[in-house]
Amino acid sequence: MTGHIENEIDLEHFARLSVATGFQYFKTMNDALVADTKRCLEECLRIKSELGDGAIPPTEYAEMGFWYRGLARATMSYAEGLLYVMRQLIVFAEDRGDLRLSDGESWLVRERQWAFNPNAKEREKRIKERGRFNRLLENFVLTFDLFPQIFGSSFEIDYSDKGWKSFQELIELRNSATHPKTVDDVLLRPEWPNLIKDAAVWFLGVLRDMTSSFDLQMIEEDLRRVAKTPAMQEILAKRRAQRAG
Repeated sequence: MTGHIENEIDLEHFARLSVATGFQYFKTMNDALVADTKRCLEECLRIKSELGDGAIPPTEYAEMGFWYRGLARATMSYAEGLLYVMRQLIVFAEDRGDLRLSDGESWLVRERQWAFNPNAKEREKRIKERGRFNRLLENFVLTFDLFPQIFGSSFEIDYSDKGWKSFQELIELRNSATHPKTVDDVLLRPEWPNLIKDAAVWFLGVLRDMTSSFDLQMIEEDLRRVAKTPAMQEILAKRRAQRAG
């Protein structure tokens, strides 16, 4: 269960097959998305260790600002990308019957809603399905409420942790740094390094704790089961043919 999915496989089709293939897909996408965050975090910790808690020397200000702003952007890109992958897997699990959602949960995780148009002339056209753009924090809480259940886990985030507050503040910081309207939006304020670091470390810790709570025995058993299915055999046959070609 530790290997990566080969590039030749249609990843989303693979992920739809079962709990085990969804887990493989999640791990593969997580490894791809986390790389920039870990690199920026390592560099930020190195710089902070070398400089200590004193005033930032002018010669180091630009370098420090570059890496901490990079960590803020990388962490939020990682979170948004992984939340999308996790919501995909929630939808796949519901479609397979492996996860039961309320109507509200199902519509929200798919970012869909109903709209009523009283001016439509035909009755059947008055009520239509349309897209709904969830806010990042909405997607975060909804996704982490539902996603662990796919893998037999009752994991819950402790939202009283100060890391959650840092993560919410990081969202605002990232928004202002990405779309600056004043000089203050791009300057490295004294409180930013610790805030950015704390938020990144907290999010990485949440993912570590969540995945360690998964029922690996259930996932292994599901992998053995799905390996024998015609759908998996077809995927493996295509991969062998591509390698041979």
